[in-house]
Amino acid sequence: MPYRSTVPGVAHACGHDVHTAVVLGLALVLAEAVAAGALRIPVRLLFQPPRRSCRAGRWT
Repeated sequence: MPYRSTVPGVAHACGHDVHTAVVLGLALVLAEAVAAGALRIPVRLLFQPPRRSCRAGRWT
C-alpha cells in the first residue's frame, strides 16, 4: 500500500482509525435495521476531520 509506514514494524494507529472503524461498523448495523424496518427515525453519523487538514474550524 502506498500510504503504509516506511518504517518496518511501525504503524500510525491513532484514535481516528479506531473511531472511523467503529462508526462505519455502526453504519452497517443501522443500515440493516433500516432495511428490516426496525429503525424509524433518521440517524446522522458524524466523523471528525483529520487535524492535519483543518485549522481552528477552517479548512486549509
